[in-house]
Amino acid sequence: MELLFELLKTVPDLPADEVIACLAAEQITHTTLQRSAEVLVVTAKAAYPEVRRLAARLSHTAVVDELLFSCPPDELTAF
Repeated sequence: MELLFELLKTVPDLPADEVIACLAAEQITHTTLQRSAEVLVVTAKAAYPEVRRLAARLSHTAVVDELLFSCPPDELTAF
């Protein structure tokens, strides 16, 4: 499942590092797809109960979402 973490901008790098550390602590295998000051997107091998437990540990993340779809903006103009 692809997870999108909407990060708080309180301290640079800390929110994304916290997510990665908590993924490791929960023993959730993951691959980072995108990292910025605003979001962290990962592919993770986790079930919903594990994601809920992970989300409860995060203090520098506003929202944890399941990413269902993404595309470049120019592809949306065709619709």
